[in-house]
Amino acid sequence: MRAKTNSLVLNASNVVSSRTFRIHKPGKPRDLPASYRSISLLSGLGKLFEKILKTRLSNHLLGKGLIINEQFGFRPAHSCPQQVLCLVEYVSEGFETERSTVAVFFDVAKAFDRVWHAGMSALTRQDVLSEQEFLKTPSSLPCCAPRTQMINRDRRRLASNSHYSRTIPRSFTEVGIGAPDSPSSPPEGY
Repeated sequence: MRAKTNSLVLNASNVVSSRTFRIHKPGKPRDLPASYRSISLLSGLGKLFEKILKTRLSNHLLGKGLIINEQFGFRPAHSCPQQVLCLVEYVSEGFETERSTVAVFFDVAKAFDRVWHAGMSALTRQDVLSEQEFLKTPSSLPCCAPRTQMINRDRRRLASNSHYSRTIPRSFTEVGIGAPDSPSSPPEGY
């Protein structure tokens, strides 16, 4: 029995490995890496293991209140249309109370191909990121360039030394920078 258990543990790496194929996108030049779609084939046992781990991890984090309520996507009852509705309500409330409202939108197309590592590192090292630091995005990474829009009634601008009202909890400073390996990976895996 003991030898069988050791054999299972030693071969566990085969369960979570995948075989990746690159498929050419029709009408795209063959010499560009962006012209190919990566397809990863995972083992059925690996998918089952991932699903069990994702469910347990999500239940633990949600049960302990470790995921903020503003985290949308990949969560039950927190879809994109609901996030848009929250944004509309927040902006409407700002108009009613005559307070300035700032919205920051990110275009994350092909974000996994190009990540602004210097900016991500700065974001995880500090409690808050100043507006000027936030807007310093390398021009070579158009996918990560922030699009900002100020919605305010009295046309006041943010002071150049202002900080965003949201702070990044110190618990996120140890999180590595990267993208999940599988489309079914939850946001907890980032």
